[in-house]
Amino acid sequence: MNISELMGLMLEITTMLDLPPVNDIPTIERLSVKEYKARFGDASAVYIRPIIYHYGNLTKPILVHELTHHVQEMRGRYGTTLTCETSVLREREAREVQKKWADLNDVTNSVTYFNHSCN
Repeated sequence: MNISELMGLMLEITTMLDLPPVNDIPTIERLSVKEYKARFGDASAVYIRPIIYHYGNLTKPILVHELTHHVQEMRGRYGTTLTCETSVLREREAREVQKKWADLNDVTNSVTYFNHSCN
């Protein structure tokens, strides 16, 4: 995916979230399955500022989800210190954006979500 496509996705995300555009693009890094699983477990992709890590086919819905986390970070949407509660809200919002984006673009969104809760 080229820079203009990434910027287009980020503009769609900021529009959905009613936020000003973000001009900072995260690095996207593909790791071997072994290294990825050792570092991050079973998630399809992970955003750790300023990098989106993945190990395989990074589908657009998953990329939109991780770019949403980047936008959240760049706009300070959930503050600078993540608590369990803000982590759950952050994840829920990224899922909602991912679903909305997939629906608007008529793209299959076959992702299994982990249940995030603060028990």
